[in-house]
Amino acid sequence: MKTIIGVWLDHEKAVLITFPKNDCHIEHIISGAERCTRMVGGSRSKVAYGPMDIADEHKAERRRHAKLNHYYDEIIDKLINAEKILIFGPGSAKLELEKEMKKLAKFHPEIVKIMTASKMTERQMIAMVRENFPNG
Repeated sequence: MKTIIGVWLDHEKAVLITFPKNDCHIEHIISGAERCTRMVGGSRSKVAYGPMDIADEHKAERRRHAKLNHYYDEIIDKLINAEKILIFGPGSAKLELEKEMKKLAKFHPEIVKIMTASKMTERQMIAMVRENFPNG
């Protein structure tokens, strides 16, 4: 029997819906990447209109990208043994995951479809995967 996996994801969490045989298994993966927030810190010069020490925004952005890359790697590790994959969710995380999958030579599962979907309950996610894999 084919292993079918549906993945709903955004930058905060991923929900993997696996259908081994006729059963349904749900797994959650949390990214740990903080949202883009206003930087705090830095200091003001004692001299009017003098130089300021600015907080390093690039450092926070690099840290966020490193956490997202680790998050995508964790998801890909769970998808390696699948035969068919459906990826759906809001935003650009689904496209970033696809890009990371294409970088890997060892990744052979078939990505059936990538769809835009808003926030969903687990039952709605299961229904979406079953709808796209009626014979699975």
